[in-house]
Amino acid sequence: MKFYILLGLLSKLDNLNLEELIEIKQNIDELIQSKTSLSQDTNILASSINQMNSQNDMQALDSMIELVDKWLQDDSKYDKEVYSLIEDGLIQN
Repeated sequence: MKFYILLGLLSKLDNLNLEELIEIKQNIDELIQSKTSLSQDTNILASSINQMNSQNDMQALDSMIELVDKWLQDDSKYDKEVYSLIEDGLIQN
């Protein structure tokens, strides 16, 4: 379908004079520039988002490590007291 549209467009362009063709070329050049700029902006945005996600992942991992360290340092024996209750609840359900 696009092929036939392009053929029709080319035949119409063939009927234009040089000044009209130059004006169309300038408009097309501007359109290409704006799309190129938009594409570059999109790439920069995607890169920034990926970098932020990586930083968030590292922060989440650091938080998890800190939490596990706190659990390992806990001497309250709470886990030993509660484990049997949790185990019974899991078995029943």
